[in-house]
Amino acid sequence: MADVKFGAVPMQSGISWPDLLDVWQELDRDTEFDSLWLVDHFVTGFGQEFGSEGPCMEGWTALAALAQATSRVRLGILVTGNTYRHPAVLAKQATTVDHISNGRLEFGIGAAWHEYEHKAFGFGPAPAFDLPPVKERLDRLEEAVRLIKARRKAHTTALTRLHTIRPTSRSRTRPSSSAAAARSGRCASWRSTVTRRT
Repeated sequence: MADVKFGAVPMQSGISWPDLLDVWQELDRDTEFDSLWLVDHFVTGFGQEFGSEGPCMEGWTALAALAQATSRVRLGILVTGNTYRHPAVLAKQATTVDHISNGRLEFGIGAAWHEYEHKAFGFGPAPAFDLPPVKERLDRLEEAVRLIKARRKAHTTALTRLHTIRPTSRSRTRPSSSAAAARSGRCASWRSTVTRRT
């Protein structure tokens, strides 16, 4: 039987940066948690405007800083909303955090669900910026996963897509689980998972 692992989600909403940093460093240093996670939200609250006025740091930016400030735990975003970022940009962000963390990134991506964030930040289609329908979000998620996997594997992609513009580009920054990382003695695994939320 595989070992059971435990993670914690000390979120970045409703907390100051110094306090969040202290919590993460203490959990990294003084506990047996295997992973720590942030959430991919831009406001507090649970999908509604009500209760969304508190402070909330952007997840990938905060995760990059926390990756540098910790050394043991695996870390990630629980779970990245696909509609918030272009998949090629997200792949680059994830690769960067993986390098900063010395290969400790766990990557998860989902179809997104937070209606108020889509309106407040203009993530949905204009002019209303509503949350796209479930089928469209799942189609976009499938495309994003294919693109991210292709960019991770080949580091260049020229694929025609239905929902997003994806120019051809070449990335020279590889996830730290590459052969170079293995040769340097780091046995990193940059694992990806797909989560479908409806």
